[in-house]
Amino acid sequence: MATTATAPLFVDALCTALRLRAGLSGVTIFSAPPGADVTPEAIVFVDCIDNIEWGAIGKTRQNTEYVWSAVIRVSKPGAGETIAKTARDRVYAILNELKDELRITPQQGVTNVYHGLVSRETLRQRMSDGDRLAWVELDIRVKGRVGT
Repeated sequence: MATTATAPLFVDALCTALRLRAGLSGVTIFSAPPGADVTPEAIVFVDCIDNIEWGAIGKTRQNTEYVWSAVIRVSKPGAGETIAKTARDRVYAILNELKDELRITPQQGVTNVYHGLVSRETLRQRMSDGDRLAWVELDIRVKGRVGT
């Protein structure tokens, strides 16, 4: 039996689920970097690294653990502490929606995925062209199995 990578299935299912969450209304979800189409509030999946461990010699089963790197970005017009706090609070509200989705549906309906969890997050804040930017760089660690 051939093996089938679950990483693309997982990110597609997660993007679909996130688009349906009421708390993410107005947030654009991208399964790849959008280039110039970035919006004021976005979740962008960037890279995926897959660590594969073969289950047995001569078998097609693989234990897999991959990490999706993503960015949650919020841009608010203006300057000052109040605007910075608004952007920062919103980026964490979006992050909490993503974590909640993974808590409720850790497999995202993908066969042979055991769970996906946020395993790293880093907040960054900047000024850009009169806007306050806040973003969280994060990793989603997914464990599963493919093949037989």
